[in-house]
Amino acid sequence: MEELEKEFKRISKIDKEQTSELFLEKREELEQMRAKVLEGVLIRAKARWIAYGEKNTRYFCNLENKHFASKRRTSLIIDNGVEKEDNKEIIK
Repeated sequence: MEELEKEFKRISKIDKEQTSELFLEKREELEQMRAKVLEGVLIRAKARWIAYGEKNTRYFCNLENKHFASKRRTSLIIDNGVEKEDNKEIIK
């Protein structure tokens, strides 16, 4: 890849009319190589994140418990309008 970059710089200094086609070919080849290297970096980054990434912490466990508690019913209003909070009384 470094050799291609050096050749790219060398070609850019030569008369552009004579080497425009070669210049474009080499530039496209360099861009393809960079894209392939970037793809490899992204794949390795994803693999690294899966292996060593953020684990569930106490914060997330507490947040889940809070959400569960907010959805849970702690009392029940009976037909006569009386609110019952004791589980044994609600079951009766």
